[in-house]
Amino acid sequence: FLETNTELLLSFNTKRTGDLVLDLKAGGNLMHQQSNILSANNPQLLQPGVFTLTNNRSDVLVENPRAEKGINSVFGLASIAYKNFLYLDISGRNDWSSTLPAANNSYFYPSLSMSAVLSERMNLPANAFLSFLKLRANYAEVGSDTDPYLLTNFYEPEPLFGSSPAFSTSAFAANPDLRPEKTSSWELGLDVRFAKNRLGIDATYYNMLSEDQIIFLPVALTSGKQTRLANGGAISNKGFELSLYAQPIKKDKFSWDINLNLGHNRAIVEELPEGVEGSYPIIADVYPGDEGSANMEYVAIKGELLGQIWGLGFQRDAQGNIIHANGLPQLTSEKVSAGSYQPDLRIGMYNTFSYGNLTLGFLFDGQIGGKIYSRTHALMNTGGTITNNDDPLLPISTLQGRSNYTIAYDAQGLPVYSGTPGEGVVGPGVMYGPDGNLVENTVAVPTRDYFYAYYGNGFNRDNVEAATYDATYIKLRELRLALRLPASWTEKMGLQTATVSVLGRNLLLFSDVPSIDPETYSIRNGLFVNGYESTQLPSTRSVGLALNLSF
Repeated sequence: FLETNTELLLSFNTKRTGDLVLDLKAGGNLMHQQSNILSANNPQLLQPGVFTLTNNRSDVLVENPRAEKGINSVFGLASIAYKNFLYLDISGRNDWSSTLPAANNSYFYPSLSMSAVLSERMNLPANAFLSFLKLRANYAEVGSDTDPYLLTNFYEPEPLFGSSPAFSTSAFAANPDLRPEKTSSWELGLDVRFAKNRLGIDATYYNMLSEDQIIFLPVALTSGKQTRLANGGAISNKGFELSLYAQPIKKDKFSWDINLNLGHNRAIVEELPEGVEGSYPIIADVYPGDEGSANMEYVAIKGELLGQIWGLGFQRDAQGNIIHANGLPQLTSEKVSAGSYQPDLRIGMYNTFSYGNLTLGFLFDGQIGGKIYSRTHALMNTGGTITNNDDPLLPISTLQGRSNYTIAYDAQGLPVYSGTPGEGVVGPGVMYGPDGNLVENTVAVPTRDYFYAYYGNGFNRDNVEAATYDATYIKLRELRLALRLPASWTEKMGLQTATVSVLGRNLLLFSDVPSIDPETYSIRNGLFVNGYESTQLPSTRSVGLALNLSF
């Protein structure tokens, strides 16, 4: 891979002695990228365990993808400062990209940023409760292109067909009318500090709109393609970020500092791609290895939160109780949404206690709200490998109602089995009575049958509602105890400072999500899929020692 940049930059600025300071910049950039990758793959080994290209049972697959991309740019920037309290930055940039069609390959994106340090003009007395006050406002647009060679269909090399070369068409439908992506945003901010900076608040509200995102949309396989390239409507992001700082105690040898961070964001699908009505699957089949005819999907629905967890759900009565038939839970015929992965609030709080040369710090962080589907929990329940005692949605254990078996051996050493059949389990919910009205479910079924129906819909595993949980969690993310060695020691060793620390990470997890750590995601088609989990490796705690020296 090779990238070259040729840039021209012209600058002008005024002296910084007057009330008005001006800094101007203008320039251009020529960016050129080249990639040349050679890979060889031996799909079948002749002798097991000998991993060489020559130890091949079939033809070695050789690929040599090459690509080039160029972006030509011009840009300008103006920075203005007035009396060291009022600041204004204005910028503009125009790019011409080789990866976009000639009619749409130019995109301009400006930005405007203004801030005012009002405390500089307020003549605050030395003992004033207010220490610092700053207001800020920003507006910006950002344009973006895509990868090379997506505007026309092309052929890809395949393994030899007998002794003849073979090629296949690209798996996606190209788009010769592709437009550049565009994101516009504005934000308002406040930075205020009190009591000689012992108390501070930094708050930001932002509003973003992303339009014409370049995405691959699923299409019917009968078209001969798997996806089509399109500009993807519009998605808005609105939210706030809040940082609070406080120093409740400040003594000669002891101090206590608190940093609290809060964040809230809502990504909403404002518009869908052209030709799409109502919704579209971002990922049409999250778990393609499962055999369900109604695949679980990761969906964008117009007017709803981005990233809906989509699949079959339970049939329910007006009170939300699950409807049963012959003792088994019944599923909907149409797919339903189990919610979105998006949390209501992200939080983090770091406390630091200092006493002399000893410092103790610990960080709690996590999220409140959001949803996550745990395929691990569903698989382990249908396999009978967990008790299910921690599932907040189904108060039934896999140990309940099981048949009990014993084994003995006769005189010839052959096994003899005996046992008593289990009582089975009665699922919580309702069923239809003889008169056609819904009544409390009273029909017991074998434990295995109930768990297969509840979590797996048999072997289909397309019931998204059974194992989708509130993804709220809090973690003790970090615990740190540090000792700074006395100066009399470090001077003898020729050091300025020396600190010994004990550090622990991910020490505690508080969550109602069973079987997994909810801070996870899946990967499908190269995309990170929030809100879905599958056979996650258990999260780990770590404890370590650190020695920091400065010379």
